[in-house]
Amino acid sequence: MTNTIQAISERNDLKSGLESTKEDIRGTGQTGQTAQTAKAELQHKTEEMKRTAQNLGHTISENVQDKVKNLRQGASNYYNRSKDKARDMEQSVEERIHRRPLASVMLAAVGGLVLGKLMERKRAR
Repeated sequence: MTNTIQAISERNDLKSGLESTKEDIRGTGQTGQTAQTAKAELQHKTEEMKRTAQNLGHTISENVQDKVKNLRQGASNYYNRSKDKARDMEQSVEERIHRRPLASVMLAAVGGLVLGKLMERKRAR
């Protein structure tokens, strides 16, 4: 969040610098400054705005990198939790099979019969 506020501040500084440069250029003719002085000031302001734009780019890049890092961590955590949940379910099924092997075999047989009948119906159509 701090980086975002900093980026907004730098963007506003850049806009302010551009406005100031425009005013300086307009004022050059009125104050009678020499062309070289005006050119030097313009180059200085241009370099300053360039640094501000680079800082803004770095800040935005850091924000994006932070967001990507957070997304990766979230996805990794979600994957690990899902994997643990699947492992727990597998262990639970194995425990039930070991406790009641006959019921497990009968359940598998009934399930096979039901699937066989459903597949037979689809072939008949």
